[in-house]
Amino acid sequence: MVNSRDQIVAALGRPDRVFRDRAADRALHPAPRGRGKPYYVIDDRNVRNLLLSNKVDGTTDKNPLATAIVHEEPKNIQQRPKTPVIWDKRLELLGWDIPATMDRGSKVEVKLYYKVIQGVGGAWKSLMHFDGPLRFNGDHPPIKDRCPTSTWQPGDFIIDTYTINVGGGAFPRGKYDLWIGFFTGSAPNWKNMPVSSPGAPHDMRDTADRVKIMSVTLD
Repeated sequence: MVNSRDQIVAALGRPDRVFRDRAADRALHPAPRGRGKPYYVIDDRNVRNLLLSNKVDGTTDKNPLATAIVHEEPKNIQQRPKTPVIWDKRLELLGWDIPATMDRGSKVEVKLYYKVIQGVGGAWKSLMHFDGPLRFNGDHPPIKDRCPTSTWQPGDFIIDTYTINVGGGAFPRGKYDLWIGFFTGSAPNWKNMPVSSPGAPHDMRDTADRVKIMSVTLD
C-alpha cells in the first residue's frame, strides 16, 4: 500500500510495469517527459478513479493534465500583454484566448496562459472580473482544481481553460473591462496575490493587484 504522493511517484519509477488507482478529481502533477519519472493515465472510463501506470504500452496517455501543464511555451496564444505581467515574481502571464464580443447569457470558453517562474505555494484561485455597468465574474480554481497552485513547478507552462457564464439580460449591452489576478481566502478575509514591481505597467493595474488585460463587448 502507498498513501502519499512521494510514495506513488517512487512506485511508478520502478523498472517493472506498475499500476496505481487514483481519484479522478486529483490527478498527479505530470512529470516532464525525458526528466524525472513520467507516469501515464491508461484508463479514464471510471468517473471517480483513474488507472495510472509507468508504461503506456498498448494504449494512449489519457492524463487530464497533459494539455493543461506543459513543459514548452505554447505557440498558439492569440493575444499577449504589451509588456511582462508578473505576480509576486512567481507567475508570468503569457497571454490569453478570449473573444472580444460575447452574447448576454451565453457560455464562453476562455484560456489563460502562464509561466511558473518559481514555486507558488498556497492554494490560489484565478480572479476574473468583467467590470462595466454591472460586474459578472469567472473566478475559479485554475485547471479545474486538478493540480493546485501549491504543486506548480518552476518551468511549468499552465494552460487554464474555463467556461464563463456571461451576464444575462439584466446586464446592459456595451463595454466591460476584464481584470485578472489570483486570490486566496473568502470575503471578508480574502487576499490578492501582489503584482510584482515591475510586473505590469500602471495603466494595466489597480490598487487591489488586479491587471486589466482587455475589454469585451456584451451584445
